[in-house]
Amino acid sequence: MKITSFIISALAAVTPVFAAEADNSILFKAEFEKSSANAVFAKGNPAAAVSKPAEFVKDGVSGEAVRLKPGIRLTFEQKNNVNLNAGTAIFWVRPVDWNPAKPTGGCNWFFGICGIGADGGRIQVFKHTTPTLMAFVGNKGAMKSLTQGMGYWKQNQWYMIAVTWNEGRTVLYVNGKLVARSNITKAELPKNTGEVFSLQSTFGTTDFDNVVIYNRVLSMDEMKKLYANTAPVKK
Repeated sequence: MKITSFIISALAAVTPVFAAEADNSILFKAEFEKSSANAVFAKGNPAAAVSKPAEFVKDGVSGEAVRLKPGIRLTFEQKNNVNLNAGTAIFWVRPVDWNPAKPTGGCNWFFGICGIGADGGRIQVFKHTTPTLMAFVGNKGAMKSLTQGMGYWKQNQWYMIAVTWNEGRTVLYVNGKLVARSNITKAELPKNTGEVFSLQSTFGTTDFDNVVIYNRVLSMDEMKKLYANTAPVKK
């Protein structure tokens, strides 16, 4: 597999934002083409910052994907790229050198819109030490936990994860299917989430592709169609 190393600096020049998306509810989209982690569309700042050199692989969901090893954290600004009152966050993940259907030595944090410390609000997705996919939505003392077993997950296979939130309900999807949901009030929606959101893999190497954030909740039908239209062809 050909891997191209690419260093992204927090001070790197910002790539031009592509023409407006057909769906004007999209706030942010990163596709990792041309070995770039910068967003191809963003209502806010599209520039990416990374803690260490990131790698890119050619066999992503569509085109290239970014490969994150433990210790590498890819971050983007939240301002205008995230709506905490209502939204949908979608991203694809592929376990590279760890087995998602088995226990791991620590929680593997994938995606996070979260403040610093226990008081920060958060929208997070991660693998528990057990073979369990989890999402946190809310604030300290009012955190909603969404879970699904990962016993059917396989190494080196792509999975589409999505989390939706608004006043009333938060939902977790895997491969276009609703797997967990919880009621949530307006007062329980995340607050004080800091200034950035991130992609990372804290336990083992993980590939990421096609990160999209909307300012609305996608319906179940939309989620099914999105997965059907973007899922990679199995060889």
